[in-house]
Amino acid sequence: MDNDAALLDLAVRARPIAADAEAGRRCCETALGTAIDPGAFAASLARLLARGLIRDPVRLSAGDLHCHFVLEATPAGIAAASPPD
Repeated sequence: MDNDAALLDLAVRARPIAADAEAGRRCCETALGTAIDPGAFAASLARLLARGLIRDPVRLSAGDLHCHFVLEATPAGIAAASPPD
């Protein structure tokens, strides 16, 4: 499975939340059980975001004091994700 598909599936299944993008990458690596090159991670997120399959992963939600990394699928991303095994 390529990084894009793996991250989209993770967004649908787990919706990881972390303090920042680097912690988010490490959280995704742990959940996926594999290392992800930082550049490849950023490129995958950019492609998924451009296709409308995830929401912007770094954001300041109402009531937050600082930004968080949240890997969250959009409705289109949920529909495009692989069905669970």
